Amino acid sequence: MTTRLVYLPSDSSIVLTWEVFIEEVNHGHMMLVYINAESGDVQKTTSLTNECDFNLTTSQTCHNQIKSKEKLPSSTNHIKSDQPATFAPNSYLVYPIPLEAPNEGPQSAVVAPWTLAVDASPFGWHDTNGAVGAEFTITRGNNVWAKDDVDGNDIGGSSPNGGANLDFNFVVDTSMQPATYLNGAITNLFYMNNIMHDVTYKYGFTEAAGNFQVNNYGKGGFGNDEVLADAQDGTITNNANFGTPIDGMQPRMQMFRWTQDVVLLDVNAPGNVAGPYPVSGANFNPMNSTATGDVVQAQPVDGCSSLTNGIDINGKIALIDRGTCSFLVKVNSAIAAGATGVIIVNNIPGAGTTTMGGIGPLAIPSVMVSYEDGVTLKAQLNNGLNATLTIMRVVPDTDSDLDNGIIAHEYGHGISNRLTGGPGNISCLENLEQMGEGWSDYFSLMFQLKPGDLPTDPNGIGTYVLNNSPQGDGIRAFPYSTDLTMNPFTYNDIAGAGIPHGVGSVWCTMLWDMTWNLIEKYGYEPDIYATTGGNGIAMKLVMEGLKLQPCTPGFVDGRNAILKADTIVFAAANSCEIWRAFARRGLGLGASQGQDTSVVDGTESYAIPAGCPAEFLFPCTEESLTYSGVTIPDGTDERVNTSVAIDNSDVQTGDMVTIRAGQEINIQPTFEVAGSGLLLLEAKPCDDSGLLTAKMAPNQKMAMIQKSVNRQNKIER
Repeated sequence: MTTRLVYLPSDSSIVLTWEVFIEEVNHGHMMLVYINAESGDVQKTTSLTNECDFNLTTSQTCHNQIKSKEKLPSSTNHIKSDQPATFAPNSYLVYPIPLEAPNEGPQSAVVAPWTLAVDASPFGWHDTNGAVGAEFTITRGNNVWAKDDVDGNDIGGSSPNGGANLDFNFVVDTSMQPATYLNGAITNLFYMNNIMHDVTYKYGFTEAAGNFQVNNYGKGGFGNDEVLADAQDGTITNNANFGTPIDGMQPRMQMFRWTQDVVLLDVNAPGNVAGPYPVSGANFNPMNSTATGDVVQAQPVDGCSSLTNGIDINGKIALIDRGTCSFLVKVNSAIAAGATGVIIVNNIPGAGTTTMGGIGPLAIPSVMVSYEDGVTLKAQLNNGLNATLTIMRVVPDTDSDLDNGIIAHEYGHGISNRLTGGPGNISCLENLEQMGEGWSDYFSLMFQLKPGDLPTDPNGIGTYVLNNSPQGDGIRAFPYSTDLTMNPFTYNDIAGAGIPHGVGSVWCTMLWDMTWNLIEKYGYEPDIYATTGGNGIAMKLVMEGLKLQPCTPGFVDGRNAILKADTIVFAAANSCEIWRAFARRGLGLGASQGQDTSVVDGTESYAIPAGCPAEFLFPCTEESLTYSGVTIPDGTDERVNTSVAIDNSDVQTGDMVTIRAGQEINIQPTFEVAGSGLLLLEAKPCDDSGLLTAKMAPNQKMAMIQKSVNRQNKIER
């Protein structure tokens, strides 16, 4: 526990407080408690640990990723790596970037990877004294100390030893339980933490910026704050987190095993409502359990006290409303009445379902259905409602230590917390509209970007730990893609998104679109350390934007900080690409974020500055581009005039509105320039990227429509 005197904003004044840093014993959770220096009252409590259990939407949880009637995951995720015949000194057998996890490929050896960013780790990954020669032969060094915490007590723990040659040759067999490959998991965790350190160093997360190092080599900032990375942490499952204290104090990353539960609800009768229903499970569910029987409404309906209709419930499935008491109380009430299973009905319309927490296991399977499905089921209670609940566990467990995307995500919390507001002020990302989860997802995506990727490809987060294929949806409501039919997020969606994960996912979607705009402009650079190419420029803008934005930022603040970064670093050379990306998702020129403490008071805008040329790219196919019934053949150079009937006095000649075109190619405008009704399009021949360029004539404007351009260019080697 450490303390310091700080001023804390309070309404229209500031209060002198003692800031007390606390790390909870056995849990690794970090918090700041602000105590009024005069009265001794607690003014505020702030959690410094970002919990990433990824419950983004209440209908999609870590315990219910395999939908009813689906087959169990195939064994394609379980790739056993063959041990190499020879292993050079300074080698690590890992899942090297840009692989995200074992479901994309096997382990392979990387040799002295710190030489790719020698300025970031000038004495290698096992140094702490700033002199030639390793101080440690285990997975410990200047940037991270990776060890196990299977006991979940944050004390001690083993680290694999590579010997004098630093040969970390530990084979992982993912067909086995994680405990059998602990050393290989720790090695991968050590590797990926160091990769995050070295790569982001090149983009500005240096000693002076508050990065994580024991020895800062006289380059500024405070040392003695390497990442404490706990592998296969035994505290909980299906989670990962990162605690970020101020510069000079050690952060902690906790990585957990992921247990895959298949949770099913099948209604057997009556026939008009029969079939599978989407559900979430409970932390206290007994594994490999099934209950089939008639469904009876509990009395009282919330199950918060002893059930008065125990005779009716006995031997049947209890239907209980979500309410004021805990899930454990409800299910225990049902167990006491002799129920064989429990269906909890959510009490929030439109909220879907959520994983039910509690320490167990209890004796009977329990699931939650949405409010709407609950209404459907309740209407059939007098018609012989009969259902089957099934709880199964997919074995073996998966290990988040092998998922580089999740490691990058967690490390990203440390970056965004240290850079926003400065490394001595790590409580700037507490407001409701803050985008911390979005930056973390973005780092995850950037470290798995590969040659051959397309902007429209689906990119899920955490596909491995969920036993998804690499192309699976992962742990977010939508995979990341520039295709609006695959990921339809716009700024308005934060009003109904989960906090913080849903809000962050909308932000990352915008950053991902921006990245592809820049890749289209500059091409793709496969060397992630190079800071060049469209992907490198995008990463630089995001990192510099984190430094420039204010404390407690909202979306408009974040967008403006990136535009400012482009002005400072690149002389505003990319402002139009940035504007188009954000405007495409509703964060255009006229967008307003309202209060950063609210996610429901923002205003969308699809406008871009008048100085940005209205140039948009369409797929070049064997078909022709059709606009308002006028066909423009591919490869033509002719100018086509199209009249559009309009009545919109607010739209003036010279105004700009972002086009949002559709994959269907047949584009229907909603309005045109007031008074003229004239649209000029010029179709040019397809270029090397396979794109047809459509340009607006001077002083004309293009109408807003419903979907995005399906950009077909891909990353080339």
